[in-house]
Amino acid sequence: GCILFKKTVQLAKRHAASLFDYAVTGDVRKLLAVQRHLASVQDENGDNILHLAVIHLQSALVKMFLEITSGVLCEDIINVRNDLYQTPLHLAVITHQADIVQEILKAGGDPLMLDRNGNSALQLACKEGDAETLRTLLKHPKTTEIIDHPNNEGLNAVHEAVMANSMACLRLMISAKADVNAQEKKSGRSPLHLAVEQDNISLAGCLLLEGDACVDSTTYDGNTPLHIAAGRGSTKLTALLKAAGADSFIENFEPLYLDGNREDVNDIDEGIVHGTKPLDMATSEEVFEILSGKPYLSPVNSEDNYLQGDMNTICEDSKQKLYSLLQSEDADKNWSTLAQHLGLGILNNAFRLSPAPSKTLLDNFEVSGGTVAELISALKTMSFTEAIDVIEESQPSNKPTHKFSDSIPETQETDPESATPDEYKQQYHESMCDSGVETSFRKLNLTHCDFQKEGSELSELHSELDNHLLCNN
Repeated sequence: GCILFKKTVQLAKRHAASLFDYAVTGDVRKLLAVQRHLASVQDENGDNILHLAVIHLQSALVKMFLEITSGVLCEDIINVRNDLYQTPLHLAVITHQADIVQEILKAGGDPLMLDRNGNSALQLACKEGDAETLRTLLKHPKTTEIIDHPNNEGLNAVHEAVMANSMACLRLMISAKADVNAQEKKSGRSPLHLAVEQDNISLAGCLLLEGDACVDSTTYDGNTPLHIAAGRGSTKLTALLKAAGADSFIENFEPLYLDGNREDVNDIDEGIVHGTKPLDMATSEEVFEILSGKPYLSPVNSEDNYLQGDMNTICEDSKQKLYSLLQSEDADKNWSTLAQHLGLGILNNAFRLSPAPSKTLLDNFEVSGGTVAELISALKTMSFTEAIDVIEESQPSNKPTHKFSDSIPETQETDPESATPDEYKQQYHESMCDSGVETSFRKLNLTHCDFQKEGSELSELHSELDNHLLCNN
């Protein structure tokens, strides 16, 4: 009893001394230093003081506490789980405190620990769509060990990023070499399946273009992303997947029985049961036509032809001037910066190896369906007024002119060789399509020589039309 009394007196003196120090300095660390050994105490929910400080967004207190308890003591309490199996790191991610996440990791926080739902800090960051926190986590060397680890729902971090509709998180996961073809464990859906289910063409395009995702990946029941897009009647996603090379004839494991089809009955008798193809699931005529190979053409507003115009409206002389301007040594006004603004920055290394990088850039932009308006917008972002002036000077006048084709029925097709210039111009504008994500895949099938050939034919046609006008006059 005497020993216990002495210990109690010593403890009281230490606490009193810490109070005096705090009163003199105003530094709360003087109080925390004396009581740091009590940091492992947990409340009725299993939270220790670090959990509570994170929950209540007391970032300054968290940093001071981590500083005071550095070393072995800190490692003992920093990875303690509460009753929900959450560590302070999990809570910092959920509450979007990227700076605290960094401090906890620096102090020894373990990013491999899972909560009661099997979620790592990576999965929680993707589920929250918090790109800043995710970027911080991915810098830790241990996160590569769990980058493709599924939670209790069978979802990897990349699946969570897609389900959160977070383009920033998805790109970070792709950069970190996450498996973009990983199947979630319940039904075997890939991230591309999930993007199509959510009708998110941007995420689907990102997975295909930047992640090189398998366009014909199948679920456990044999469904491809194209089955889903066709079944839901999404023309844009159907066109995107077809442009990426999706197969319209892949059969899933759901038997397709056609009433009255004798051939199918014979196949069944022979033990052959055909599955359902995307073509069989098309819910609209437009989707069926796209699946059958017809090009997808988005509607064009005739009153906004200039904004929807393509790069062919820029004459060759103006393009040569653009090439020269974009070869500038100014880092803010050259082809490399323009490529970043046009979304083609990932090809900069390839452009740099070509004889004329600026020309190669604009050729690729044209092949991928780029428009004059998009090019001007990117140049405005760069404050590149000289280049903008060159483009605007090359554009045709938007003044209304009389069209001889007004008297021609809309369904009548006109032979280009016998067409008047205005008729040809009208057909040219009617044949244009917008620069949707799906057109980016055209660069896989078209070469620069093809475009030179097409440009030569177009020049000959214009020459014939000029001669026709001279003869008429």
